[in-house]
Amino acid sequence: MHTPENKTFRGVGWIALAGAVAWCGLMAVQPPGWAQGLFLLAPLVAVPLTLPLFGASAKIQIAFTASAFLLIPAFVLERGVPAAACTVPWLLLCVGLAVVECARWRRLDLGRVLTAGYLAVGAGWLLLARLGARPLGFEDVIVQATAVHFHYAGFVLPVVMRRLADTDNRRLTRWSVWGILVGVPLVAAGITLTVWQVHALESAATLFLAGACWIAAWQQAAFAWRCAASGTRWLLTLSSLSLAAAMLLAVIYALGQLTGAAWLDIPFMLRFHGCAQVFGFALPALAAWHWLEHSYHVGQDSARVGHERRGAECCPT
Repeated sequence: MHTPENKTFRGVGWIALAGAVAWCGLMAVQPPGWAQGLFLLAPLVAVPLTLPLFGASAKIQIAFTASAFLLIPAFVLERGVPAAACTVPWLLLCVGLAVVECARWRRLDLGRVLTAGYLAVGAGWLLLARLGARPLGFEDVIVQATAVHFHYAGFVLPVVMRRLADTDNRRLTRWSVWGILVGVPLVAAGITLTVWQVHALESAATLFLAGACWIAAWQQAAFAWRCAASGTRWLLTLSSLSLAAAMLLAVIYALGQLTGAAWLDIPFMLRFHGCAQVFGFALPALAAWHWLEHSYHVGQDSARVGHERRGAECCPT
């Protein structure tokens, strides 16, 4: 299995575990609501597991982790300036990551630039959500859901699928990654146009993004059963099925908005579409890739130690 170099995975599992414990504690003591809870899992758990796949150094991971824990009081406090202030370190780091990617003039990677940029956009919408702002008259839940969308669909999803593309080296997988990168902002633009009662772009963009995600889900499942070990195979299969189901719900929602039927509403989408994306797709996929990376390096270390031992046995003392 091809594994890109310079990926820092050591300790990331403990970071994610600490974030998960903090999230569970907050949800048990002072639950902030579904949209806020789904979002908070991103900086505390999902993004720390994604950053090594993105190629971030250990120092960057530590900085993101520290700023992620500062987001907890942002959700404990009432919306306003103090709560928004707690999101500023996270926003600055996300913007900084995007700027660094843009500054790589000699080896500029448009896919990485877009992915980091979407994370920064999500952080900006988080600040607006905790400030209590309602741009274009959007409801509070839409502002928060936009932050969730850009963190998971804009950052975690394309990074995971790009890692798959780099590993299985199949053209269809790479096309699906670009479909996701194009579809994410198109969906956001379509939702923006609904303010003026224009639903056609939202529906078309959702269908486009869903198609890219269905292809990606199929490719990930095929890779799982072709290459992965039993543990990661089931994690990646669960992830693929959840992604496909989540995008089916998104299509039903968008078509309902277009026809005026309103088959599904935002609370339903947060509970089922959002949970399928977070708990069904993102976390199992990230756990699987972390497991694969760990197994790869353990195998390399074992092979190196065995080689050294054989060499020592052959060398006269």
